[in-house]
Amino acid sequence: MAVVAELARWTSATSVAAGAELWTTGDQSGLEAGEDVCWYSWSTQRASIAKLVGYRFSRVLPSHGRRFVARDAEAMRAAILAASRA
Repeated sequence: MAVVAELARWTSATSVAAGAELWTTGDQSGLEAGEDVCWYSWSTQRASIAKLVGYRFSRVLPSHGRRFVARDAEAMRAAILAASRA
């Protein structure tokens, strides 16, 4: 998941490619992450997700599932914080 925080540095100001560790909720209202799909360290993955709040973007492009589009960067920040606390 540390890759996600690194990707944020190299993507455009509007989108982040999240890989398989962060995805859109079933109702498309937010983001999720899950310990059951974490292959390394759940605490490290959650910390990496939390680092994303330092970047401004409004779209997450997961490698599986639908993209998540927030109304703005602040709404994305809230969605990321919620996923990092899962």
